[in-house]
Amino acid sequence: MTPVHDMPQACLSTELIPLVPVAEKNIRPIKEVLEFPSSEVYVPHSIYRNLLFVYPQRLNFVNRLTSARNITIKIQFMSGEDAGSTMPVIFGKSCGPEFLQETYTAVTYHNKSPDFYEEVKLALPARLTERHHLLFTFYHISCQQKQNQPTCETLIGYS
Repeated sequence: MTPVHDMPQACLSTELIPLVPVAEKNIRPIKEVLEFPSSEVYVPHSIYRNLLFVYPQRLNFVNRLTSARNITIKIQFMSGEDAGSTMPVIFGKSCGPEFLQETYTAVTYHNKSPDFYEEVKLALPARLTERHHLLFTFYHISCQQKQNQPTCETLIGYS
């Protein structure tokens, strides 16, 4: 390992707050890693975090009448019932934007009961109300796009 002589550009804290302002938007950000404390915390209540980790596990569409085999889940955090109430609180991947309004799970090819291995990290608002909720939307992804369908996604259901 060699020491860093210059301060890297586009540094983000563990909460994805810019530490060094950057004029250019095309620079890949460097994110700090949040460590788990090895001993008890000596300064309690110094940082407020309200995080939620979601781990989708499995679906079973074997007994359904539809032929949904390539299944993905769209995960959103909503502040109301209408489509415009999606909140950008989902942490993005390393190579993408900081916060997203939605994220998708990976698709298992030709499987009616897929297992999922994703971890979705959300920064919850400080004040939660009874209108805040997670929305899971299930889609069948077609391998070949049909001429009369504009997208390859077919809605299966939501929860």
